[in-house]
Amino acid sequence: MKRLLLLFIPLMFFFSCEEEKECVAQLDSNCAYLAVWDPVCGCDGITYSNSGEAACNNIFEYTESACLN
Repeated sequence: MKRLLLLFIPLMFFFSCEEEKECVAQLDSNCAYLAVWDPVCGCDGITYSNSGEAACNNIFEYTESACLN
């Protein structure tokens, strides 16, 4: 029983810790996306023309619709 507990405790900490993701736009100049207007609001507060443009700017967390600034 002690062996099982000793294996479980480190796994519990491994799966409970999540790194905070930064939300910083960084353009990938080799990235391509369709020029379609379907706006998304990135976690950085910037409106992108669509999710493809957001992804090309390293933004993967967004809400559907333009930002309300």
